[in-house]
Amino acid sequence: MVTRGSSLLRKWIDDQKFKTDKEAAATLGCSSALLCHWLQGTRQPGRDWCFSIARTTAGAVPAEAWVSTPLNLTRASR
Repeated sequence: MVTRGSSLLRKWIDDQKFKTDKEAAATLGCSSALLCHWLQGTRQPGRDWCFSIARTTAGAVPAEAWVSTPLNLTRASR
C-alpha cells in the first residue's frame, strides 16, 4: 500500500532531480532495492530509517508520514 511517506519520498526524489533511483538510494544510505520497496509500498521503513529519511530530506518526508495513525509521544499518567 502506498502511504503518504512513499508519495512524499517520490516527490522529494523528483524535486532533487536525481537521474536514477539508485542515486537517490545512495544519498539516503540504502540500497536501490529497499528504496523501491518503500516507494511501491511493499515495505515500510523502520523507526530508525524514518528518522534518517526525515533528516536527509530536511523534513520534506517527516518520520510520521510513514504511519497511518498519529504517534502519541507523551507519557501516560498513572
